[in-house]
Amino acid sequence: MPNYIDSSISHHDPMKVAMIITVVVLIGSVIYLMGDRGGKETIETKQE
Repeated sequence: MPNYIDSSISHHDPMKVAMIITVVVLIGSVIYLMGDRGGKETIETKQE
């Protein structure tokens, strides 16, 4: 098992890398949108 893990890490499977990047981007986008919306809602509430 250790040899298999080491080889997979050293070779960087394109599918694994793509999945990790996609997940990171999706999570980052969700957090950014939630934070942005929350900020806008707060500003709108203060203006009203």
